[in-house]
Amino acid sequence: MGKRERRRRRQRAKEAARHRPKPIVRDFPEGPSAVIRVVVPPEAASDLAELCFRYWERTSTGRWAYSVSELGGHAVPRAVSGACAAVLLNVPCSTCGEPAEVANRSEAAVVGGPMLDDPLRGRACPSCKRAARERRDEEQRLEQERRQRAAEEAARRSALLEQKITLALTQHRGMRLPDPLPRIDAVSTLVYEAMACHVLSQPGTPVPALKELGDLAWTGSPAQDGEALMRLRGHRLIAFDESSDRSCFALDEDDGLLYNIHGIRWRLVADEGQIKASVAALLNAVVTEHGPTADQRRRALASLVEAMDIDEVVDYLDGLLTVEYGYGPVPQSRRTELHETIRHGLGAGYTPGQMNCFAWRAADTAAGWKERHQASEGQAASAVVTILRSKIDDAQERRWAIPEYDRRYWQQSPPAHSHGRALVAEVRRVISEEAIRRCSACDGEGLTDAGTERALCRHLPTSRYSRKSIPTPEVRGTPSAEAAMTRQSECIGPSV
Repeated sequence: MGKRERRRRRQRAKEAARHRPKPIVRDFPEGPSAVIRVVVPPEAASDLAELCFRYWERTSTGRWAYSVSELGGHAVPRAVSGACAAVLLNVPCSTCGEPAEVANRSEAAVVGGPMLDDPLRGRACPSCKRAARERRDEEQRLEQERRQRAAEEAARRSALLEQKITLALTQHRGMRLPDPLPRIDAVSTLVYEAMACHVLSQPGTPVPALKELGDLAWTGSPAQDGEALMRLRGHRLIAFDESSDRSCFALDEDDGLLYNIHGIRWRLVADEGQIKASVAALLNAVVTEHGPTADQRRRALASLVEAMDIDEVVDYLDGLLTVEYGYGPVPQSRRTELHETIRHGLGAGYTPGQMNCFAWRAADTAAGWKERHQASEGQAASAVVTILRSKIDDAQERRWAIPEYDRRYWQQSPPAHSHGRALVAEVRRVISEEAIRRCSACDGEGLTDAGTERALCRHLPTSRYSRKSIPTPEVRGTPSAEAAMTRQSECIGPSV
């Protein structure tokens, strides 16, 4: 096709458009004061077009020229709305700004007001409504697709999680005790020993989860024990128990398996005989290992046991104030000072039982002081901290005999507390100058040859760890020289 033919086609198209019927447009009322424009398509019948114009015709006074009954009744508005389009010239669309389109007189009054010229009452035109409806439909479709994809992803991750849990439990079921045993920290050692005691005392039952143990957990701190459990699992000393709640497992963003350390139940990776041997070996390592790292572990052990001792005395004192006297616990503003006061007493060589005696006497003195001075209960609970420090210093200066008081009926102790006390007592016995002096198997520093390495001597006929070798605490009058000596951090383990 040449240029001439293309030009002729364009001319024919223009000619056809020039002769194409155009819609009939009329404004009411006629003239510059028109408020409504009626557009009738060219293919509409002449009588229908006339009906549309008569329906929308308005007088100059703002009234309809013909009533609906004059035009033919209630069927007229529907016939008119389908045959023509009417727009309010002075009421723009609230979205696009074009004149608002209306379907009948009632809608025109609602959109444009009584005079059909109120611009503030405009709303979206049909095209804008249609566009908004299409956008809404598209958003709904996208949201439905998103939900479907999310459901499919959730189903996929749920199936994958179940597979990974099954695989993890299978792998843990096949775990074996590492050989040789790893060297673990003080907290992990106590937690492992407490777990072993639970397993040996209740054969066939899993080790309970931290959340099942409550706030005391194993050592009095669930967060600290959770970290210890993670280290024990990393050393392959404990494994997941199959009775663990599946809700404790989850997937990370990369589909890796996560688990809630506080909700998992455990089992020890050994049989009964291996458990006893591993506990004895780990405890023996804490007592006998030599060097800076071993010294640090023993100091950490002493600090942990001291923290549990302090918490026990604090609990004893708070219980006296709340249960016996009804005052309420020691105020939060003095809790730090209370902990330091109890640490001062323990550091002076007094046992936790003797500190309980001091706490009982301090609470009794505070109660008498309250009655004499008409003080409040909060003031009495606060004053007990100062009184406690005074009684410790006074008894230490006068060298008074202080008895030991047992825990009260409302108190609970962390399961690892007694194990920690016994282990610290064994460490102190091993490093005491008297035991070293009386032992013929070690040198003047308490060291002996253990294979290829030097280690602390146990001063026993056998190197097997035994609870029978741990002296039972007795009621003492003044702090003993041994306890006062071993409270110092440098005496927890020899520095070389």
